[in-house]
Parts: sequence; C-alpha cells; structure tokens
Amino acid sequence: MYPVPINPSIALVIVCQVLFGIGSSVSLVSNFSQSMREKDLSDMKDDSGAASIISSLFISIFSLGSAIGPIVGGQLVARYKFGEACTFMVGLISATLLLVVLTIIFHKRPYTIAESTPPRVVVQRLASTQHRNIVKIKEVEFKKTAM
Repeated sequence: MYPVPINPSIALVIVCQVLFGIGSSVSLVSNFSQSMREKDLSDMKDDSGAASIISSLFISIFSLGSAIGPIVGGQLVARYKFGEACTFMVGLISATLLLVVLTIIFHKRPYTIAESTPPRVVVQRLASTQHRNIVKIKEVEFKKTAM
C-alpha cells in the first residue's frame, strides 16, 4: 500500500466530487469578492470596465483550470496508478494549505487612519513600514487640518 491507503470505488468518487463542488464554490465566491475589494482599494477607476476585466480574467483562469485538471489527473493515474496519484495530490493540497496559513499569519495589514489623525502622523506611519500600504484618505481631511 501507499502512504494514502485509498481503494478506488464509485462511492469514493461521488463523495469526492461533492466535496470538490463545495470547495470550488467557496473558493470562487471568496476569491472573486476579495479581488473586487482589492480593486476598490487600489488606484483602479471605479467603473464597470475594471470590474468586467477582473471578472473575465477570474472566470477564464478558473475555466482553464477545469480544462487542464482532468488531463493532468488522468495522466497521473495512468502513469503512477491511483494510490500514488492520491498521495501526490494529498501532498500538493497540504503544501497549498500550508502556504495559505503562512500567508494569513504573516500578512501585514494596511493601516487604518481615523479622520482626526494629523497628516504628520500619517506620514510617519507610512514611512515606518517596509511594505506597500494602500491607504485611502479623503482630500477634505487634508484641507481641514491645513486650515
């Protein structure tokens, strides 16, 4: 047996397809909403053109993965048999999960700035960071504090 002792059966395929569908839908919705949130925080114009580009790229890449995945999976099973292919996929999914967890742990959040924060403090906060911060500050705040 292999490190992942899974015997192929129709019940296993059905359960895995249901889990794959749930995982794909969760991934699709959360990643797309995060992409739209990043668009709002970046310097992109707030129009339907930017949203349609993000939507088109997202769906195209997701569809490309759906087309390439069965080809690669079929080649894995044909070349290395079912048990070895499952072991490889468990390793790949575990590595991906580890990267996601490390990203969540070590990701630096941008500063949030209150309306009453003076511009000098804002500049000091931005200068003290070593990564790119995305900060939205209304022009009115600078005008109020400059007066």
